Amino acid sequence: MADNSWAERRRRMVKCKIHGLHYDPEMSTGCTRCLRDAAKTQSPSRPPQLVIILLCLLGMAFISLYIFGPRRAATGGADLGIASSPSASAQKLDPETFRLPVENLETALFRTPINETEDLLFVSSDISASAASLSQAILDAEPVIGFDTADQIARLGQAVPTDQVALNDVERARSQWLRIRRQRLRSADWLYQPSQAKSDEEETTSASKYSDIASSLRSLIEEGASEVELLNDPDDSLDRVERTDRWRAFARDWRDRIVSLRSRLPARPGARSNANLLLATQDLEKAISQTWALASDSSLPIATDSRFDDARDLALRAEQGFDDL
Repeated sequence: MADNSWAERRRRMVKCKIHGLHYDPEMSTGCTRCLRDAAKTQSPSRPPQLVIILLCLLGMAFISLYIFGPRRAATGGADLGIASSPSASAQKLDPETFRLPVENLETALFRTPINETEDLLFVSSDISASAASLSQAILDAEPVIGFDTADQIARLGQAVPTDQVALNDVERARSQWLRIRRQRLRSADWLYQPSQAKSDEEETTSASKYSDIASSLRSLIEEGASEVELLNDPDDSLDRVERTDRWRAFARDWRDRIVSLRSRLPARPGARSNANLLLATQDLEKAISQTWALASDSSLPIATDSRFDDARDLALRAEQGFDDL
C-alpha cells in the first residue's frame, strides 16, 4: 500500500493561486481545474502511425506463416484455420505496472474516512488528482491497449465536483471505478475488496443503535445549552472568572460523556450500504464533531451561540433518518 496516510497528504495540501482549490503537490502539478484545463489544450498521446503500420505487417506475416508455413505441411493441409483472437482477459492491463497510482486512487475512494463537509472537499480533490495521475501512468505504460482505459479513468476524476460535493458524488465514483477495474484490469490480491453490503436485518439493527445514540446526543446538547444559558444569566452574582471556571468544570464532564457516547457507535456502514443510512450516519458524525468543538471551548460561549442549534438540528435530522429506515 502507499505509505502516505490521509493525514499526511492533508498536511501537504497547498492552495492553487489561480483557482483557490487545494491539491497535493506530491501527487499533482496543480489543482483539478488546472489539470482539466491542461487536458483540453493537450490531445492524448496516440501511438505513432509507424507503430500501427508495423503491427499490421507483423500480423499479416503471422497469418501467412500460419497458413503456408511448416504447420500446414506437417498436418497435410488439414488445419487451415486462423488462430482465434486473444480472449478478453488477455487484453486486460496488469495493475502491477502502475500499482502506486492505483493504490492512491483506491485510498481516496475507499479508505479515507469522510466525516465532515470539509473532508468531502479534500476527498473529491484527492480523487480527481489520483484519477488524473493513474490515467497518465496508463498512457505512459500502455499507449495502445491502455488508451480507452486511461480515458475512462480521466473522465471518472473529472466527474467528481471540486465544490459543493456530496456523498453521492463519491459513491458514484466508487461504483464507476469498480466497474472499470473489473472490465479493464487483471485481478491482484492487493486490490481493495469492498465488503459486501449488510443484510436488511443487519442494517435495521445498526440503524436502531444509531438512532438511540442520536437521541442521547440531543439530550447532551440540550444540557450544554441550558448550562451556557444559566452561566450567562446577568442576574447571577458570579463574576466572570467564576463563570468561566464553572463552565470549564462542566465542559470536562461534558467531554467525558461525549467520548462515552461516541464509543457506543457501531461499525460504520460500508460503502455499498443503503444511501439513506450513509447520509444519516454522516449527519450524526457531524453533530458529534460540532458538540465536541463546543465542549472543547475554554471560554464560556454566549447564550445565543448558533453552534448549539446547528448541532441539535444535525442530531435530530440523523435520528429521523435512522427511524425512517
